[in-house]
Amino acid sequence: MRKTTSALTAIILLLSFNLAQSNQTDYEIISENWMNILFEGQKIGFQSQKIESTSAGYMVTSRSVITLDLNDEPQNMSTSNIIYLNHEKHLVSFISSQTMQNQRQRVIGRILKNKLTLLVEGSGDTFKKTVQIPSGVHFGETVSFSLADELIVGKSFTIPIYLSTLRIIEELAVRILEKTIKKNFGESYEVFVVETTIHGIKTIKYITADGMELFEDGPLGFSAIKTTEENALKLAKLHVPIQSLIAFSLVKPDKPLNDPISISELQLAITGIDGYDDIPSDYRQTLIAASSTPEKSAPVVLRRFKPSVASYQLGTAVKVDKESLAATPEIQSQNGTIKKLAADIIEGETDAWSAAKKINRWVYSNIEKKLVDSFSALDVLKSRKGECQSHTNLFAALARSAGIPTQVSVGLVYSPQHKGFLYHSWPSVYIGEWVAMDPTLGQDVADATHIKLASGEPGNQLNLLRLIGKISISIQSIIR
Repeated sequence: MRKTTSALTAIILLLSFNLAQSNQTDYEIISENWMNILFEGQKIGFQSQKIESTSAGYMVTSRSVITLDLNDEPQNMSTSNIIYLNHEKHLVSFISSQTMQNQRQRVIGRILKNKLTLLVEGSGDTFKKTVQIPSGVHFGETVSFSLADELIVGKSFTIPIYLSTLRIIEELAVRILEKTIKKNFGESYEVFVVETTIHGIKTIKYITADGMELFEDGPLGFSAIKTTEENALKLAKLHVPIQSLIAFSLVKPDKPLNDPISISELQLAITGIDGYDDIPSDYRQTLIAASSTPEKSAPVVLRRFKPSVASYQLGTAVKVDKESLAATPEIQSQNGTIKKLAADIIEGETDAWSAAKKINRWVYSNIEKKLVDSFSALDVLKSRKGECQSHTNLFAALARSAGIPTQVSVGLVYSPQHKGFLYHSWPSVYIGEWVAMDPTLGQDVADATHIKLASGEPGNQLNLLRLIGKISISIQSIIR
């Protein structure tokens, strides 16, 4: 993905999007549905969807709003979509806008001849990406409407769907389990119980014969239930104490780890995974041979990998690792503000490791540790606060702009305060060899308790979501 030279490309694509829809006439409302969004049974927001037929197919207008206080930090998130489908209910084009606190990101997408062109706008930057896609892609938020044509008990199939929040296309497995009667606001509905699965993450939907969603039981304690417009719009922030969040995500090992920064090698056994391949291997994380392990158990050896290269010139890796230097909508390494700040931080340093440490310490010292998320590195730079993903995105943007190849990892790290592993994100830099760092914790070399479960762009991190709440860890051995 690259940054466009001006906003002209965004304007052209937006105009072509609008012109493509201007030929559609005779709009007729098919349905309008409102649902409350719940977390652990408590309301945290709402979602709405209006479906209209057009001469070219369908237009779907959807909106979702979530509002809560996380340890007295406001978390206000909303998404609005305008989606155009053809008569087969396949995706043609869309505009998706997301807001989070005072931040905004807009994605414009259009499919033409099995190619999806995306334009991502946010924080003054515009990124364009065109990818080859399979035919017959569905938009994630319109899946229930699309499934209305396939509601036969016992039927199983897969369909390609576009996930707007991650900007990726994935295969969705669908099973029609049964047909039953459900009540809502005193009214009875005949519904099909539908199981959908993506990357092992299961959701149960209760869908009427015309594609209206009545209930949804999602992963990680999230659910949704049909309601009235008046009821949906009644919002009150749910206060979520930090203790609840920690209890929800904490993975407690069989014994505590004292002074994790002094550990040079740590061997763990991770259970509760779907398969041995769920845990990646790299330069600091090694899996022991699967043949000697019980099913669904992954013995892992972790090392605190200190750099051994004496000196590595900045810019040396440009020709061999372009992907780890590329700008993305989250990591705007080609932005002028980012490039100037990186140059100021490294102060003419030519050694890659010395420059990476300067950037690491700057991010650690200048970004406040707060449980608030951000869309991108520029958003973090403006707010000067954020959680681990925010620290990592800003570090990656600064490091890449300085010519240091940087990868993003997500997984678990040990917290001495909570005596367990918490979900976390951190970067690795290439300085003649890969070295993991941690700008959130202020570690120039990440300690040996960092367990990588996924890496790369947000779309590659679905693997992490399906492991939350399922895995357990036992300590096998410690070398200091």
